[in-house]
Amino acid sequence: MSSSPDKPENAPDTDPASVVATQPAAAASPEPEPETASAVTAGPDAEVAEPRPAPTPPPPPRPEAGEHEEPESHRRSTALGLFLVFLLLLVFLNLGVVYWLWQAQTENTTRIQRIDAAQGEARGLTETIEQARTGLTTLAGDLDDTTQFLNQKAARLERDLSVATESISVLSTASQQLRAKVEGGATAWRLDAVEQLLMTANERLLLANDARSAEQALALADARLQAIADPAWVELRRQIADEMASLRAMPEIDITAISLKLQALSDRAAGLPLAGHLQRDQRRADRAVPADEQSATPAAAPWHERLWKKTQEAVLSLVTIRQNTTPTAPLLPPDLHGLLVQNLRLQLEAARTALLLRDAAQYDNALRTAADWVQRYLGTEDPSVQAAAETLAELRRMKISPTPPDISGSLRRLRQLRDQG
Repeated sequence: MSSSPDKPENAPDTDPASVVATQPAAAASPEPEPETASAVTAGPDAEVAEPRPAPTPPPPPRPEAGEHEEPESHRRSTALGLFLVFLLLLVFLNLGVVYWLWQAQTENTTRIQRIDAAQGEARGLTETIEQARTGLTTLAGDLDDTTQFLNQKAARLERDLSVATESISVLSTASQQLRAKVEGGATAWRLDAVEQLLMTANERLLLANDARSAEQALALADARLQAIADPAWVELRRQIADEMASLRAMPEIDITAISLKLQALSDRAAGLPLAGHLQRDQRRADRAVPADEQSATPAAAPWHERLWKKTQEAVLSLVTIRQNTTPTAPLLPPDLHGLLVQNLRLQLEAARTALLLRDAAQYDNALRTAADWVQRYLGTEDPSVQAAAETLAELRRMKISPTPPDISGSLRRLRQLRDQG
């Protein structure tokens, strides 16, 4: 490179005088130099283009005579400076290109490593995907089998459900029919129970004269009517309430006390003396010789006196003379006293049975017979016989069967309402 840096290769050769003469002109028009500088200072990414030939400038004007010419050494130093600048620019440009290439290679290496790693991961992912695809294929087969099995099971369940639905429909229809019958029949059953209770109340009152049992039966009948909850039976319930009130108004009979009194009379019957036995005992007591008088007879009395005394006592005991203005009742012999006691006890037991059955007629008949036997065959002078007679009279005055009220109206009303529907 012997030519000057700012002189293009295809420029025509000129002599120094002409170069010196053209320096001012070059300084006046510096168009070719920027193009060369721009070509040299291009970036590292730009390609180095070959220098294009500069247009041939018009021939510089000849210097006029008298102008001073630049020395040759000065021109050479200028050309050398330009050359050094151009060389430095080339060095820096090469360094930049080398750095850029190194950096690009480093980045390419990193990218290649990343690509290799990504390819490894991609291969692993591919294997995983293949395994997953194989598993999915197996699962798809199992799923198809399971789906087919479930479809078959669902079809069977649908058939079973259809059969069950039909059965439920039949059962529901039968249940509704049965409910209708039961609901209608429940009222009839309750009314049958009410009618039976009303009949029981009438039987207990009329046959057994038991007002308390009859009242309880009426209360149960009223509870059955209350459970029906039908206003149509309100009038019947009112009539039942009236009959219960009439039963409560009946006098209370102390059956237990009367029964105990009859039992006490039956227990004392064996100790009641017969009529006449008391008189004979009294006469014997009157005829008996006092102990002091007997002791007055000397024990060493002659035998004929003692014989006379005993004979006199025997004769006096056989014959009794007394005056009686009242008619004499027939007396029972002592061996029939036990028979009288048994008959008296039977009459008292008959009275107790009639008491429990509330049979007033039989009760009064038994007590009247017992009282008559006491007055006729027993000694009325004895206090125990008098107490027994008073007890029998008191028992006869008691009314064991008061007149019962009529409680059959509720039963007739119930039957009338049931016949009306």
